[in-house]
Amino acid sequence: MFDYGSAAATKTRFAPWKEMENRSHLWDRFVPFSEDLWPEVWPVHHFSNVRDPTKPARLGPQFVWGPLPDSEQSGMSEEQVCVAVAEFLDSNPPEPFFCAAGLWKPHLPWYAPQRFFDLYALDRISLPFVKADDLDDVPAVAKSWAQRLPNHETILAHGQWRHAVQAYLASISYCDSVVDRIASPIATRWSIVLWRRSAGPRHEMSPLSCFGAITGFTLGRSFTDGSSSFGRKRLGFLSSWSHQGLRSGQLVGPFLLA
Repeated sequence: MFDYGSAAATKTRFAPWKEMENRSHLWDRFVPFSEDLWPEVWPVHHFSNVRDPTKPARLGPQFVWGPLPDSEQSGMSEEQVCVAVAEFLDSNPPEPFFCAAGLWKPHLPWYAPQRFFDLYALDRISLPFVKADDLDDVPAVAKSWAQRLPNHETILAHGQWRHAVQAYLASISYCDSVVDRIASPIATRWSIVLWRRSAGPRHEMSPLSCFGAITGFTLGRSFTDGSSSFGRKRLGFLSSWSHQGLRSGQLVGPFLLA
């Protein structure tokens, strides 16, 4: 994962990659992330603690968002993935082969080039419906995870919900563009599989809440004849299949090229 904490503490523009779970020895070639770019002037929130005004807000250094100049896009971690995949494919690897490419966004922090923010005017954003009793039917341990940080509560208290949704949408659109740049040149030659990790309840604004992160994912595949199939899988069951284009905008996150 990226060490945004040290970047925030040292006021540097690049968050270094901290290796935690990858098993590079299992791959013939493994290219890790190196760093991720932050804005020159951070739009870091100055949220107060909505549950105890005498204390600082209990929000991590990742819980920030804002636009980057389009000219600085090349410094983003997803651009490193594009370069690594292109170099691998240009090396004419023997077939068949398996190439996996993981994208960090739209995980927090929600930084993206300015033109992706421009796609979503604040006054036209539809805010998601959030059920007040969304956690009433989940186990106690899941509820404790979802309520450990008052993310949504803090955003509402500071009038930033619409801005946060804009940044999330901008990050998704940026990821869509990255997937398109990697997949489009090779879609007629190799099959492409996209795999997205799912998130938890909407009020948590985190992929680690409840049990969505470990029990659900979205899966899609594009075939060399131009057809495609998409669906959602939870606990080993595949459902809700539909046929949509590769650029539907619904599949983002880590993906596989196979």
